[in-house]
Amino acid sequence: MMIYVNASNTLSTGSKTGIQRVVNELCRHFTLCEKYRIIAYFDDGFYIVNNHYNTGPKEYDPKKIRFDFEDITKGDILFDPDASWRDHYDLGQLYREFKSRGALVVKLHHDAVPILYPEFSHKNTIFQFKENFAITVTYADYWICVSQKVRDDLKQLMQTLSLPSPQLFVINLGADIGSTESKDELIGDACKSLMDRNYLLSVGTIEPRKNHSLCLDAFEAYIKSGGQSDLNLILAGKPGWNNEDIINRIINHPLYNKRIHWLQDLNDVEIGALYKNAKICLCLSHYEGFGLPVVESLAYGTQVICTAGSSMEEIAKGYTFPVELNVSAVLEAIQGILDRGISKDLRLYSPPKWSDTAMFLDSVFSEITSFMPHNPAPRQAVYISIRPTAVRQSIFSIMRNMSFISNIVILTSDENFQEMCAALKGIEIETTILMESSIGLKNLPSDHLQRNTLLRRTLYQRAEIDENFIAFDDDYIVAQPVDLENFYISGKHIAYYYIDRGDEWYGALPDPTSFDFGTWRTRSYLNNCGYDTRLYGSHQPQIINKSLAAITLNIAEVYNLDEWSSYFNIAKHLKPSMFVDRVYQAGGWPANFDGWLPSAAPDKVLFFNDWDGNSEISLIKAIKDWRTGLAEHIALKEKIMPKLVKLLIDNNYASFTDEKIYCSPNNTLFIPVFRREDLEYFNFTFNEWASSIDYQCPPNFIHLPLTGHNIVNDFNLEIEVKIKGSVEPLRA
Repeated sequence: MMIYVNASNTLSTGSKTGIQRVVNELCRHFTLCEKYRIIAYFDDGFYIVNNHYNTGPKEYDPKKIRFDFEDITKGDILFDPDASWRDHYDLGQLYREFKSRGALVVKLHHDAVPILYPEFSHKNTIFQFKENFAITVTYADYWICVSQKVRDDLKQLMQTLSLPSPQLFVINLGADIGSTESKDELIGDACKSLMDRNYLLSVGTIEPRKNHSLCLDAFEAYIKSGGQSDLNLILAGKPGWNNEDIINRIINHPLYNKRIHWLQDLNDVEIGALYKNAKICLCLSHYEGFGLPVVESLAYGTQVICTAGSSMEEIAKGYTFPVELNVSAVLEAIQGILDRGISKDLRLYSPPKWSDTAMFLDSVFSEITSFMPHNPAPRQAVYISIRPTAVRQSIFSIMRNMSFISNIVILTSDENFQEMCAALKGIEIETTILMESSIGLKNLPSDHLQRNTLLRRTLYQRAEIDENFIAFDDDYIVAQPVDLENFYISGKHIAYYYIDRGDEWYGALPDPTSFDFGTWRTRSYLNNCGYDTRLYGSHQPQIINKSLAAITLNIAEVYNLDEWSSYFNIAKHLKPSMFVDRVYQAGGWPANFDGWLPSAAPDKVLFFNDWDGNSEISLIKAIKDWRTGLAEHIALKEKIMPKLVKLLIDNNYASFTDEKIYCSPNNTLFIPVFRREDLEYFNFTFNEWASSIDYQCPPNFIHLPLTGHNIVNDFNLEIEVKIKGSVEPLRA
C-alpha cells in the first residue's frame, strides 16, 4: 500500500502558517516512512517531492520525480490535507484518477467556514470552497476532522444539505513548533525588542473571523480600568482580507508602536519566542476548526483566554479560560490572570506532538485498508417478506440445501405478522419474526426502491442481525446443495453480479420500469463518484456485512439507489481485499429474454426465482428450459456485429459510430445515445416505423425490436434531433 499526500497548495504558496503549517509538519513526519509519497502540482503536472517537499515551485529541484498515475494500485490512498480550494488544477480529475484505480480518497477537513459563516469569507473564497466541497462530497471515502466541533458541524451540514453522513475520524493536531534554544540569531530586531516587555499576544491572520477588534476593545478597557501601566498588546499575523477597518484602527491608534504592535512574516523561532514570553495569549476567533495558537501557547506555558463553546476550548481540555465574546467577559478574565493571580497549572499540560498526529493518521490509514475487524462466517439468513407461503417454501429449501445456516430472521408488515407466525409455526430452524412497527417503521414510502432501502437499512442495524449474514428474498429457492464456500472463503466475501458494466443495462424499453430507473440512477451515481458500475441485483442470495451495509444503505437511501449494486461497488472499493466477484448463479433471471440478457450465463444454477412448482422434477425441468432459452438468445446476441454501435451528438453534429449493423432478424437492438447538448426533440424512423425517445430523461437508447418488421435484407435507421436554441435540426 502506498499513501500519496497532496501538498500542492502549501508548496505553491510557500506559506508556513495555518493549514500550511499542518501540511508541512505532517509531511516532515510522513517522509520518514517509505510508504508515503508527497505529491504536488507544478506547471506541467504532478511530481513526487519527498526530498524537497517545501521547495517553492519556481525553484529548480533536480530531485523532483514526475508522478505517474499508472503507479496507483488498488488499496492505495490519496490523502488531501491541504487548502486545495485555492489550487489551479482540476481537483475532481485528480480524485477520479485515484479512485478509478481503486485508491481510497481521504480528506483532512479543517472547517467549513465559507459555507457556515460566509460573512467571514471573501466572495471568491466562498465560491472556490463550495466547488471544492462539492467535489470532496462526491469522491471522498473518508473525512478526518481536526476537532469534535468540526466533526459535529460537518455532520449537521450534511444533514442540512440532505447528503449522506460521511465516514468520519477525529484527530488532534500537534503543538511542537520547535525549540528556540540556541537560535537567537533567527529572531529579528522587531521581535527581539518586544520579547522582554509585559504583553498580551494574539496570533492569527488579520481578518474579520479572527476578531482582533475585540482584542483591541478588551486591551483598551483594561487600560481604562487602571490595570498594569506597562502592559502591551502584540498582534502577530499576516494581513488577510476585508481588513481595512481593523488595520486602520491598528496603525492609526495613538498607542501604535508604543504599546500596540503588529508583527508580520514571523518565522517559527520568533513565534515560539513570543509565545514563551507572553503573559496571556488571546484566542477570540468567532470560529476555528482547531486553533493551533491555543495548544502552541499552552505548550510554552502561557495562559490562554479563548472563545467559549469553540473547538479551541475543546482541544485545550480544561487548560484555558473560556469566555463569551464581549468586552466585559474578556476584561474580567484578563484582570483575573494579571491582577488577581488566577492561573491554570500548565505544568500538568501535555501538549500534543506532531509525531503523535502522524502516527494516529497512519493507524487510521491502516484501519481503513484492513479487513473488517469482525468478519465471521455467515450462519444467518435474513428476509423481508409479506408472503408467508413463499417464505416458508424458501426456508424449506435452505433447510434442505444450506446446512451452514442455523437461524432465520424475517421482517414482515404488521398486517401479515400473525399469518407469518402461523405459516412458520413448528419449523425446525431457529426463526425470529419481526414486524415493522416493532423496529420503529410506519408510513413507508410508496416507491418500491425507497421502501426496500429503508426496510433494509433499519433492519440490518438491529441486534438480531449478525455481523455477516445471507440476504434472501422470499422468491429465492435453493435448487441444489450450497456450501459456505459459495459465499465466504477465508474471510473473503463472494459478490455475484449479472451485468459486467452498468452501461450495458437497457431495461424494459420502450416502457422502462421503476427497477430500470433505479438501475440507471445507480449506474450514474457510481460512475460520477468514480466507483465500478457492475450490477449485483442478481436475484439470488448475497452475503452482506452489517457494518458496510450501514454505510452504503445510508447513501442508497439519500440518492434512491439499487441497494445491492450500490452496496457491493462501494463496499469492495472501501475493502478491496475482502471481496471476490463471480458471475451470478441464479436461474429465472431474466424471467424472459425479450428485453435484456446478462453479461455471461451462470455456469451453474444454485438458486431459482419465482418457481411456482412443488416437485423437484419440475424444478429441474424449469432450470433446464431456462438455461436452454438463455443460451439460444446469447448466441443470437453474439451474431450482432459490431458489438456496440453508438449515436454521438456533440458540437452541433450527429453521427453513428458505424454505418452498418449485421444481426439476425430475431434480435432486439439497443443503440445508446451519447450527447452533450440539451435537446428540443428526438425522433427516429426505422423503415416504415417511426418513434421518438424521451430526450429529457437519460439514459437514452434507440430501441429496435426487429421481430415482426418483415426484414429480408437491409433496413434503414434515420434520426432527426434538434438542439435547444439551434435553427436547423440534425440528421444521421
